[in-house]
Amino acid sequence: AVKDLRWLAEATYTGEALQFSLNNMISKLITERSIVLVLTDGRSDTLRDKVPLNVL
Repeated sequence: AVKDLRWLAEATYTGEALQFSLNNMISKLITERSIVLVLTDGRSDTLRDKVPLNVL
């Protein structure tokens, strides 16, 4: 499945992805046994994405 992911060639929002994971997934780890995996392109666009990369 990961192999078939498409790269959209748009802006990178790594900070937003980390914030989304924190807000929506990590809180579930308290009550459920889960794993959170965030895939990125390895880049950050601090001009478009104002969310700090260290939110986690």
